[in-house]
Amino acid sequence: MNLWTSSFAIAGREKSAVAISVGKPGWFDGRSFDLLAPSWIWVKNYQRGVWSWEQYSEAYNGLLSELDAENVVAALGDGAGCFAFVSRMSCAIISWSVFGLHARWV
Repeated sequence: MNLWTSSFAIAGREKSAVAISVGKPGWFDGRSFDLLAPSWIWVKNYQRGVWSWEQYSEAYNGLLSELDAENVVAALGDGAGCFAFVSRMSCAIISWSVFGLHARWV
């Protein structure tokens, strides 16, 4: 599977877009994979300066470590908005950040 990261602003209208964010823009009608979304409390703690980037990273990586990577890839490829492209899957993992911050860890 070919995964790439982006934001709602850049790739939110792509057919292959799969949101992994706590909230989504009102216009977004694509697929979501909420198991990969950080909790709202984590996001707010980081935005308010309660948590450092390292603390946010540790929490999110802890979430990812609890998931089975093969099951996640299988779920993304099973109608999650990804599409077959010359015998391989291609999928845009998107969030609010233009830099795809937490999406890069996926």
